[in-house]
Amino acid sequence: MKQEERGSGSMVLKAMTRTLHVPTGEENVFTFPDGVPAFEEYHKFVLTFSEDVKPFFIMKSVDINPEISFVCIDPSLICPDYQIKISPADLNALKLLQPEDAFVFSFVTVRDKPSDITANLQGPVVLNLKDFTGRQVICDGSKYDVRFRIWDAIQQVEKTLSMEDETDGV
Repeated sequence: MKQEERGSGSMVLKAMTRTLHVPTGEENVFTFPDGVPAFEEYHKFVLTFSEDVKPFFIMKSVDINPEISFVCIDPSLICPDYQIKISPADLNALKLLQPEDAFVFSFVTVRDKPSDITANLQGPVVLNLKDFTGRQVICDGSKYDVRFRIWDAIQQVEKTLSMEDETDGV
């Protein structure tokens, strides 16, 4: 993510292509001081990535019940122009000073039918990679949907790439 503007103490993070090293594994625990909405008693999580479920990854609890986990996705993969404005209160809670220290992702709701799988783009999770804290933030007034349809977005991205390939070949 890169910082596009900063005003009134808030920070705007905009999706961009970059290589990001996100610490994973049991020794790299991210702490959510306030827990996760609806799971407030859970505070410690690790991220796990697997080629088998790519582009998705898992945020897994290492707290009370290690079977609690969330399917996640980087929103820039399904919404290339994705950007969020983080409130001063959220910045303060995360102790986030630089946009490059943030990793932003969305929780995914998995359904039986793949075309019904959605991502919460209005309430992304922000991790501070410097101090291993995390928080789900709510983007008030956001143009993004709580139930952003991933399958539709992937088809649109593929269509756009196909049209660009045709244009390049002319």
